[in-house]
Amino acid sequence: MTSIDKLGTVGFGGLPAVMGSKNLKAIVAVQGTREIRVAHRLRLLKAVDRMLERVMSYRLRPTLLEGGTFAMSASWLGMGGQGWDDIHRESRQTLACPSCPMGDKERHRLTEGDYSPMVSYSTDFMGEFEASGKTPLDSHNRAVKRLDRFNRNGICRFHFRDALGLMTSLYQQGIITTEDTDGVELKGDYDTTLRLIDMTARREGFGDLLAEGALRAARRIGRGAEEHVIHIKGCSPYIDPRIDSFNTMAFAQLVHPGRPHYACGGIGIYMPERPIDLFVRHAGRIGVPDEAIRRIFGPASFNVGRLTKHAEDWFSLFNCLGLCHRVYISRFHSIEGVVEFYSAITGIETTAAELLKAAERVWNMSRLLNVRTGFGRKDDTPPRGWFTPPGARDREYPLRDYFGATSFTREDVEGVLDDYYDERGWDKENGIPSPEKLKELGLESYQP
Repeated sequence: MTSIDKLGTVGFGGLPAVMGSKNLKAIVAVQGTREIRVAHRLRLLKAVDRMLERVMSYRLRPTLLEGGTFAMSASWLGMGGQGWDDIHRESRQTLACPSCPMGDKERHRLTEGDYSPMVSYSTDFMGEFEASGKTPLDSHNRAVKRLDRFNRNGICRFHFRDALGLMTSLYQQGIITTEDTDGVELKGDYDTTLRLIDMTARREGFGDLLAEGALRAARRIGRGAEEHVIHIKGCSPYIDPRIDSFNTMAFAQLVHPGRPHYACGGIGIYMPERPIDLFVRHAGRIGVPDEAIRRIFGPASFNVGRLTKHAEDWFSLFNCLGLCHRVYISRFHSIEGVVEFYSAITGIETTAAELLKAAERVWNMSRLLNVRTGFGRKDDTPPRGWFTPPGARDREYPLRDYFGATSFTREDVEGVLDDYYDERGWDKENGIPSPEKLKELGLESYQP
């Protein structure tokens, strides 16, 4: 049995909250006793060999295995430097799911400095950075310790970050005082953050308010605090497009049928400033039809809303088939390869169009479930704060497209939503799948 502290935080999906509400302490998975039968064994082995050849020849694979996901992403995330990279590389070991030839998890062994000796596990280190230590070693160890504290408490670090950031901003503006925080001074220092993580997990004092999340905490406070919250459907977004860009992953947060999830908008490109022809190539890889590619891409731009629809269907297909969508392995899959895997394993011959239609059907069913609980276009709303550029030293970050050439207003984002609904075959007025689309997908009996 694998414990949660070795998986990294699962708080972002809300699983610990659901388990806690049911007094459920653990989920035990029992090994099955029946063998898995493959329809065409040799055909499957050949398909696996072809994919493994692509994986093993990937130029960044040695970088990933030696330095982890941090090493692959530090350059474009603006992290690392000043000895951090070497410290991180020496303290970590790449871990992978069984049979995976890549690896997106890490074991950290702290052998010197603050908080050592300590062993901690994480699924992805790149989101944690700390600069409050007196030395690079101290800062590195503090980052590992904070992530470990989140994981062991089952707390989503992104939601906690936004809730505490909001409270700190309200505190600095005088909207709340130490009377609201039970005497805790919100200075943004490291030790206070660790203390508040524990208080939040136990709902002690001010931690009871933080445990509500940014939006519900602001509503409890009143005094106009809600106007300062950046949220989508009540949850904290992962990507701030003012700092990143208004790309497909940022937009996907608005329309995802659940929490503001970003991965469903990815098509294999996560770095900034990539050329348009690379987008076109990846779009073809995930099965976007030629006529849609012509509709989505221009000489130096792409339609965010329309491309997101196809990225979501690709993501949905991965969910249907139990495939890992993390970029470290999903980038080696193609629609042709997935078709071959499916047909070789099941013995059912299929096509790319048929698999993608099945994935689209599932995505529409998810939308219909949301519609039945009252969700619609009114909830696919960008946060008010996205249109208020955050100051950063001498530079401001307005909401811009992926290439940084065009600024977006709220009206522009509404236009992107129109394009997304149109590409999906949904009603633009309310964001509900149209009767024609439901009939096309064989879902006409599920009219909202």
